[in-house]
This record gives sequence, structure tokens and C-alpha cells, in this order.
Amino acid sequence: MTERRMTMPDVAPYEGGKEGMTQQFTALAANPFLRTIIEASDCGILALDAQGRIIAWNAWLSERTALQQKQALGKSLSEALAGVPETTLDLCAEVLATGRPQLLSPGLPEILIPEILIPFTKPSQQAGRICPVYDERGRIAGVVIFIRDVSPSKEYGRLVEDKAAAERRERENIFHAIGHPAFLLDREHNILAANRTAERITGRSMREMVGRKCYKVFHGADAPPPRCPCMKMLKTGVVETEEIVVETLGRVFLISCTPLFDQAGLLDKVIHIAMDITDRKQTEEALRASENRYRDLVENSQDLICTHDLTGKLLSVNEAAVRITGYSRERLLQMNPIEMLTPEMRERFNAYLDEIQTKGQAGGIMKIQTAAGEIRYWEYRNTLRADESSTPIVRGMARDVTDQKRAEKALRQAEGNFRRSLDDLPLGARVVSAEGETIYVNRAILDIYGYDSVDEFRRTSVKERYTPESYAEFLARREKRQRGDSAPTEYEISIVRKNGEVRHLQVFRREIVWNGQRQFQVLYNDITVRRRLEQERLDLERRMQQAQKMEAIGTLAGGIAHDFNNLLAGIQGYASLMLLELDPSHPHYNRLKRIEDQVQSGSDLTKQLLGFARGGRYEVKPTDINDVIDKTSSIFSRTKKEITLNRRLAQDLWTVEADRGQMEQVLMNLYVNAWQAMPGGGEIDLETENVLLGEERAAPLDVEPGRYVKITIADTGVGMDRKTKERIFEPFFTTKAMGRGTGLGLAMVFGIIRGHKGMINVCSEPDQGTTFHIYLPATDQRVVKEQPSVSKKILKGTETILAVDDEQTVRMVSKALLESLGYRVYTAGSGQEAIAVYMEKHKEIDLVILDMTMPGLSGGETFDRLRAINSSIRVLLSSGYSLEGQAQEILNRGCSGFLQKPFSLDTFSRKVREILG
Repeated sequence: MTERRMTMPDVAPYEGGKEGMTQQFTALAANPFLRTIIEASDCGILALDAQGRIIAWNAWLSERTALQQKQALGKSLSEALAGVPETTLDLCAEVLATGRPQLLSPGLPEILIPEILIPFTKPSQQAGRICPVYDERGRIAGVVIFIRDVSPSKEYGRLVEDKAAAERRERENIFHAIGHPAFLLDREHNILAANRTAERITGRSMREMVGRKCYKVFHGADAPPPRCPCMKMLKTGVVETEEIVVETLGRVFLISCTPLFDQAGLLDKVIHIAMDITDRKQTEEALRASENRYRDLVENSQDLICTHDLTGKLLSVNEAAVRITGYSRERLLQMNPIEMLTPEMRERFNAYLDEIQTKGQAGGIMKIQTAAGEIRYWEYRNTLRADESSTPIVRGMARDVTDQKRAEKALRQAEGNFRRSLDDLPLGARVVSAEGETIYVNRAILDIYGYDSVDEFRRTSVKERYTPESYAEFLARREKRQRGDSAPTEYEISIVRKNGEVRHLQVFRREIVWNGQRQFQVLYNDITVRRRLEQERLDLERRMQQAQKMEAIGTLAGGIAHDFNNLLAGIQGYASLMLLELDPSHPHYNRLKRIEDQVQSGSDLTKQLLGFARGGRYEVKPTDINDVIDKTSSIFSRTKKEITLNRRLAQDLWTVEADRGQMEQVLMNLYVNAWQAMPGGGEIDLETENVLLGEERAAPLDVEPGRYVKITIADTGVGMDRKTKERIFEPFFTTKAMGRGTGLGLAMVFGIIRGHKGMINVCSEPDQGTTFHIYLPATDQRVVKEQPSVSKKILKGTETILAVDDEQTVRMVSKALLESLGYRVYTAGSGQEAIAVYMEKHKEIDLVILDMTMPGLSGGETFDRLRAINSSIRVLLSSGYSLEGQAQEILNRGCSGFLQKPFSLDTFSRKVREILG
């Protein structure tokens, strides 16, 4: 028989179409209470959606058709069960089209008909009804088919009645077993039945509640509450739920109202179930409060907190990340952290991702570049959240330790300076722990005691080194310290030297930080011959003061040099003005020229200060390494005539970009090391060559592939063993005797070469000499030779110039100099004032002389705003700082020239004319 499907009516006008009706009808069929009633029914119940698919099939039908519910659901009647009469399909289609229920046995329900609705496994007579089901808008959403087996049998009738009674009892048991208050209501809200939970919750028996209004019993009100789901359900005809606070019980309930329809398909009764969700609501509120506290903690944390995926893409960031990086939150969430890392840190990022995936955590220090270009250090500790229920993400926490890193660097530098100062001290010096253990001694103390080595000093006890009287005083001081009492920090002791000689020492003890830990420094001054030692003490104090002055210069040199250059600029300017007005024969003329000479000397001094203040920044320029080797080796060979220097320098050697002074320092260090390895004299071979490093050769050297200049320095000295060679570049490692070296020479060499993006390695064997290979990246730029001095002729003009400087003296002298040269001059004391003047008079101003360092708007910011007014503006940048860093950046942005203060009148006039043309 050819399969026949029902022809469904057009449901296009219905919002959502057939799928929308199916979803609502399916939700209705899935109602737990209705599902229980359908399954417990003593007749067959099946439901079809608007597309004719089975969405309900109860156990009664499964028993008589051998078709299980899982097999039936989702299929059409024809697909699920073979032999379904065409009459059944036609009737279902008619009900869907007209909405009129169909009775399968004409006349009274007990009248039997020979036809069947669906085939059973055994012959049977059936009766039943097909009823429409409506959605919340009154549209037909599907049909429900009720089927009874009306085959004649008294025994069957009794069994049916018994089964019906049992099913009624089962339904009652299910009703009472519901763990929430449940009511059966009529359309007028009257209670028809209530379960035991409702009795317990309300404190009333079912007899007391039946016949009363549900809102009266449950809410203690005279009318339904404003958001009563039952009222809404009576209008929509579908299940409605609402959260309602029941004031009489002081609890929050989720109330569900489910409609029940009679055989005519009309809404007849309501199942009202109230689920107490008070605890859940409290939990949700606690969770929200916890989330708010967590969010507040995260957003107000001073540390960076973020999450990212396994590729590094940021998923969330807190306010600290926005503040520290300078990027907006939206920009950060579009970024991968690798974009913020400095170039050398980017190379490690993949290793970090591998570690976080394999170990579940990773930590360390990262260097990032903020949106403003500032380099900052972050200490991070990140963990991986990976479980089967969610996508793996990395939880990141980082603390900005930039200030700490800077402090550590300053501390290391201070400790290095301090150690070097101790090494050079004529006083005996020890560093001891709080327990008295000797950590460091200098050579002077060994000389004072007469010992040959540090080990020999450490092997002798305090009792052996002190006289009995001094030892007793030592025990008393130690006991005071152990009790926490104050002990003297300056005292005298008497010691017994190795040869038995007694000497008297003045001791100074103070707390210091050594290698990051709290220790004590003890200085010993031999006062046996007081006058001689008193002079040594004074010399030592002067040296210490000088060292402190040098440290202060290192910290303040840049600012001091800048301010000093401004002062020199004023002196130079006024001297130049006076020279213009004097005849060379005037007695003051030569005095003024000497003032100019002194200003030039002061300028040379400030240049040195600026160089010192660079803090490791290089004056990099194209350099001929052969020339550097020639000059340094010539100087060295004149002082060390016992050493033979052999030079094999490539004639076509490539140029490198290097700081010439630092390269000279590197070479001289290596020459001296070679000389010290050949106390009886020897040879040093110097060689240069061009090399091209591919991937395979560059990787072991830890440099980028490309063109390099290779420098080889080989000696015929004593060489070194493997352990020494492995530590040769470590700071403070030295093979020299105590007091003969700091161990910083080769460490500095290594740092300089790495700072030039090069590499140095060493080859050596005991008694076979030592060879150092240096690789420096080559450049295409050519070495710029020094230009011959130019004429000191003063050049004049008639143009209009705006002079901008926050120093009044510099501003006044600049104005006077320019006017003496014939120019018309406007002045401004700040960036804001300069912009205002230029905005008003830019058509007549031919040149702006701009100070780089000013309060408020800096020179760079002022330049940018002036150029925004006139893109072809000519600007001469003037500063007490040298041409590097910020000044070079401004020049790169289009500034016309740079003039360092102080400047002579002829230099000033030529520079102005050079720009004006």
C-alpha cells in the first residue's frame, strides 16, 4: 500500500509558522504534570503537531501496538505504524483545517463502529475522539487523539474499571508526591484539590481549602496578585510561569499554571504548582554580591589581572592594565601580549605558551613597551584553567616592578662600586654576617694580620687573633648584640699578627646590604703609627668623598649640564655682544676672548657630563674597526714593549656601527688581559675579516644571520682550563690574587659587545694560549670623516625670528645677538606663548629658534603644534642637552637644525643663515 501523508492546512499567517507552533505544542506536551497524566491514562493518547509529527505517545498505545514511544516520536503516523486507515488521516487533517473535534463512534460513546483508528497487534473495536489543540493566540497548533478499546467483554470491563481505579490512585499518589505545593483549580480559581505539600506549607487541610479561591488561601488576598500566571494562562491557553513573593509566607515562589482541556478541547481546569525558590534567589543574590566584590577587587587592583587564550589573545583585562600600558581596554582586547613585548622578549613568547600548556603555570619577568613607548618590567605568575567543561584559558597576574628593577640595578651598581672601593681601601675591611661568619676580606686586612690567604685568615679563631684583653671585650660586645642591646660601632682592639707582633687597630662597624642581604661591614685602621695612619685615613676620606661626588654626578649630570649650558649660553652671548662693540686694540678685548675660551672649556666639561649621564647609551656611528685597532694597539705597544703585536687587518673591511670609545675600551681590556697572561712577554695576534653568517653559523653565536666583521685577538699566554673558561664573562669572577682585580673587565667587554648586537666567544686550553673572537654586525653606511674647520666669519640678515626659551637670560641674550646681526626678533618664554605669537604673526616670521626643555609644553610638543599651523615652518632646535635621544627624535620629525648651548656668535650666525638660506 502506498504511504499516504496528511495534507496539513496552511499556517503561514501564524507568526513563526509551523515551527513556531511545533515548539509551543511540544513544550506543552513536555509539561511534567501533563506528561504524568498522559502516561497514566487508561486510554490511548497520541498528539500530532501542525506538521503531522508524533509528539506524544503513551504507554497504553505501546502495549497494544508494540510500538515504543522512542520509536514513534518525531515521525508521521504512516512512518511510525504500517496500516493506519486513510479515514484516520483524513479526520486529523479535517480537525486541523476546521478546528471541529471528530467523534470516532457516531452517536453515543458506547456505540461501536467496525472501523479502527490505528492497527493494534490483536483484533479490536475502537472508539475515540480527535480534538484540536490551540496556541496562546487561539491558533490551531496540533491535534490530540483519544482511543478506547471497546471490544465486548465483561471481564474486560471489570479489568478496565479496576485499572481505571488503580490509575486514579496512582495519579493521586503522584499528585501528593510532588515536592511543591500543587493545586487543581477550575477556571474561576476555585481549589478542586490540593496535595499534601500544599497542606503543610499553608497549614490548612485539603478539606479547608477545597472550594476556596487559590489567591485567598495562598496569598491571603481578595484578588489575584498583579502578575498572576493563572490570569495570563486563561488568556493564552498555554503554560505560564511567574516569580511571585508570597507575603503571608515570606517566601519567593516560581508559580507554574498548566491548562487542562475537556473532550471538546475547551480549557476546563488548571494545575497550579508553586516551587519555593527563596533559597535559590538568596544564593543567586549572594553569587551576584560575590561577583561584584570580585569584580571590584579585580578592577581596583594595583596589579595587572587578565585572561588570554592559548594563542595569547587577551580575553579580559582590568583597569590596572589600561592604566599601566596606556592602551584603551578595547585596544587591549584586540591585541596579543606579544605586541607589547620588547623585541628580545618576543622571541621567548612561544616558549612561554608551551610552558603554560605543558606545566599549567609559568612565571618570570617580562619587558613591555607602553603605548607611550616607555619600557616597563612586569613580574608575572600565570596559571592555566583547563577542564573538560570549558575552553582552556590562561589566568594572568602581573605586578609592575619597574621601580624595583631600577632600584636593584642602582643597588648592584652601588654594591659594585662599594666592593671596588673596599678592594682599594688601605684599611682592613671585612664583611661579616650577624653570626660573625666572615663573608669577605680585602687584601689590606691580610697584610695587617700577616696572613697569606683568605682561607688562612678564616681558619684562625678570634681568640687566636686577639690579645686576651681585646678578646674579653669582644665577648662582652657579642653578648650585648645577642641580647638586643646597643653595642659600640667604633672601638679599638689589639691583635696578634701571625709573626706574634701586637698591633693596635681602630675598628668601625656598620650595617650594610651585601648581595641583597643584611650584613655588617667592619673596617680596621692600624693606629700603631698614628700620624702615618691618620694621614692615610684623611686620604681615604677624600677618596670616599670623591667617589660619592662621582655617583652624584652620575645621577644629576644630565640636569646639571643642561642648566650649566644655559648659564654658559648667557655668558657667551653677552661676551660676544661686548666683543662686537670693542676694537681688538681695546684692553678688555683679550679679556673677553679669554672669557669665551673659558666658556668653551665649560662647554667641553658639560659634554663630558652629558656623556657620563647617558647611563650606557651609545654614541653609535659608522666606524672603521681597523682604524680603532691601529690606534689602540699602537698606544698599547708603546707601553708594553715586551709584547710583540702582529696585525693582519683586512683591507676591504666592512664598516660597523659602533661607539668608538667603548670599542677602544673593549680592545684595551683584551690587550691587558693578554699581557697579564704572559708575564714573561709573548705575542698578540690581531686579525680582522669579513664573514657572512647563515642560520647554521649564527644560531650557536646567538646573533641574527647576516654580514659581520670578525675580530680575532690571540695570545701565547698560559691559557685557561674548562671551568675558568665557562665563567670568564661572569661579573666579579677573576683568577687574579685578592686585591689585584675586580673581575669586571671581561664582563664589561661582554656587555658592550652584546649591546652592539654582536657576540664574543673564547677558545683556550692550559698552556696553549687564549683566542677571543668578536663578531660585530656590518652596515652599508660609510664612515664620515671629520670636516675641516669652517671660517669664523659672522653672517647677518634682515629676516624676522621668533626666539623661544623659558630661561629669561638666554632669551634676552638670544634677542640681543640676533638684533646685532640685523634680524627682527620676537620672544616667547614658553611653548604656549610661542604658539600664540606664531599664530598671530606666522606670515612675517621666517625662523623659530626653539628651546627643547621647557615647563608645560616641551620643545617637541611645541614643534608639533607650530608645524600644524605651518607645515613648511623652519625651526632651529636649541638645547643644553646633546644631539641624541629626544633632540634627535624632533629632528627626525622635520626640524630644520640643532644648535647646542652654549654657542659662539659666529657659530650662531652661520647656523641661522644655513637654515634661512
